[in-house]
Amino acid sequence: MATYRTSVLRHDRVTVATVLNLLLRNYLADNLYEQADNLVSNIAETRDIALSSNQHARFLYYTGRIKAIQLEYTDAGRHLSEALRKAPQTSALGFRKTIQKLLCIVQLLMGEIPEISVFSQAGMKSALAPYFQLTSAVRIGDLVTFQEVVKTYRSVFVADKNYTLIHRYVY
Repeated sequence: MATYRTSVLRHDRVTVATVLNLLLRNYLADNLYEQADNLVSNIAETRDIALSSNQHARFLYYTGRIKAIQLEYTDAGRHLSEALRKAPQTSALGFRKTIQKLLCIVQLLMGEIPEISVFSQAGMKSALAPYFQLTSAVRIGDLVTFQEVVKTYRSVFVADKNYTLIHRYVY
């Protein structure tokens, strides 16, 4: 926080954006969503973050995750969609996969079905396979299949930190 404060006072925009994302990442890693939300809500200007497209994409992903946990799925979907657009398209495949996985769950929680083309994109097919099976179970409305998919891929969903959101879908 001291580095963030110093960089704001010195008007060092690059450092402000980087440190802000690091703070958000640490809060989310420790499941401190309320503190992360307070930090985001107390930001005076987001133009410092928008200075770097990569940092802005990260910021949008983190705010999307915060909103999803706080049951604000519409805002979460908007932030995640924008993060996906701002993310590098020729690199950062892992980051795009992470965003797409969370976006898929948020869309399901909003009552939307993600497009099939999302799951067949180059480089994402195998990573999104469990999420495709979830989506398929929701599309046909089969709760038993949905629960089987969740049980089968539980370790994947936990590793992706999406299990609690998926668990909300059933209840």
